[in-house]
Amino acid sequence: MASWDEVRKLAADFKRIQNTSTAHKLSERNCVEIVAKLIEMKLLDVIYTLDGKEYVTPQCFEREIKDELHVHRGRINIVDLHQILNVDLRHVEAIVEELLKQDDNLVLVQGDLIELSYLDQLAEEVNDSLQESGQVLVAELSRNRGLPLSFLVENLHSRMGSIIHGQFDSVGGVLYTEAYVARHRSRVRGIFSAATRPTAVSPILARGGFQDNLFHSVLRELISAGELKGALHGRLENATFIPDVYSKMQKKWIDSFFASNSYLEFDAMRRLGIDDPILYIKNHYSNHDVILLNTCCIGYSIQSQVTAAIEEAKNSHSWVDVLPLLPSPCIAADAETFLNKCSIRDILKYEGIATCKEFMHACMALFTEMMETRALQDVSKNPSLLSELSSPTKGSDKRDKKRSARQADRKTVEIKFLDVPKIISVLEQKIPDCPPEFIEAVAQDIQRPLTEEYHKALEVSFDLMKKPSGVQNRKLHAALETQVQELWMQLKLFEKAIPYFEGLPISSVAPTVQPQNVTVW
Repeated sequence: MASWDEVRKLAADFKRIQNTSTAHKLSERNCVEIVAKLIEMKLLDVIYTLDGKEYVTPQCFEREIKDELHVHRGRINIVDLHQILNVDLRHVEAIVEELLKQDDNLVLVQGDLIELSYLDQLAEEVNDSLQESGQVLVAELSRNRGLPLSFLVENLHSRMGSIIHGQFDSVGGVLYTEAYVARHRSRVRGIFSAATRPTAVSPILARGGFQDNLFHSVLRELISAGELKGALHGRLENATFIPDVYSKMQKKWIDSFFASNSYLEFDAMRRLGIDDPILYIKNHYSNHDVILLNTCCIGYSIQSQVTAAIEEAKNSHSWVDVLPLLPSPCIAADAETFLNKCSIRDILKYEGIATCKEFMHACMALFTEMMETRALQDVSKNPSLLSELSSPTKGSDKRDKKRSARQADRKTVEIKFLDVPKIISVLEQKIPDCPPEFIEAVAQDIQRPLTEEYHKALEVSFDLMKKPSGVQNRKLHAALETQVQELWMQLKLFEKAIPYFEGLPISSVAPTVQPQNVTVW
């Protein structure tokens, strides 16, 4: 280890050398030539300035960039470096790229070289502003500072709790202080605690000047924590707060009305604030025996009354209109829906009217006398009407019998008993208290069976003519007697009318008194 005497000796030698004048000096031109030679020999690396009067080594240039960065408080644009240091921009970019690789405390953002100390200083300024105003918008900060929003959010979020003291809403991009959030929470709690009916959220949000994301998050927290008694229906601006006191009153009214009337109208429930009445009924009345119709739901009491009326109509071989038995809000479609869901078997349904097969048979029986009389008249007027219905000749095989039967059926099908309007007219006279729509539906349904029965009556009348008996002869004679009486009345009328035609030519009178063909059996 060197002693102090040796140190003093070395210091004296160094001072003597410094005071000694040089014997040989290099001119500026010699220095330029020496540097150029070193550069040519690749022993020296330098960067020329834009004017070519100076050059600097990369190591020195790096130090100058760091010095400028420090002078500009941790943030400088590389274009500004190019102008300040008077060096080509490509050299600045190359050196900055090397610095970014060597130093993790440097970042390049949109052409700005930024040191992490600048971000710490920015965070301190944001914290001061936050404590003063209670909230800071990151979007506004991004515009003022000229930095990307995502870059600011990432760096500010990483400094929460250490430099910045508050809460950060990353979705809305807003910073809050704890005191600001507490005041906000108290205001929201006070407003919605006073609500006694469904309250839309958007008007309160607009009038109160609340911040959207914080308002909705605080409101959901208060409801989930039980500090606000109620429920939030809908999302964001379309949300509606329904307090528990209103829900209890609503449920109490609905239960009371259902217990008294045994039905619930969907429109009335919507007026009470229930958006989906069917879902509400399924959730709250799942243990009750209810039937959902188009306009309302009905309970067991009304169901039993309507079912009893249908059973009575079925047993008495009559009909019943279901719609008057249902609650007043119901429409025709509700009656049809009820009949479709009804558990009574062997009933016929006609647009809300229930009946039975026996009633249909009774309606057909109203036409029996008319059918027999007409069959006798038609056969007597046209004996060849059903000549094809006669039995097949002897010696024909079974195939000929089937063929002749099919041909007869095809021909008789073409013969109709009555049209639907005539059937409706008869039914309206015989059953005057039936609704017109029901009469028309019944007429359409019984027209084909009546036609089939009429075909059978024609066959019976044809058999009567072929094999007359005492009773059959009496029926045939009655039909003929009716025809003879009608013809006799016509003759008497003609006799009285003859004097009025005296003096007229015979050619003008003859067409009006043509005799009618009468077949007597």
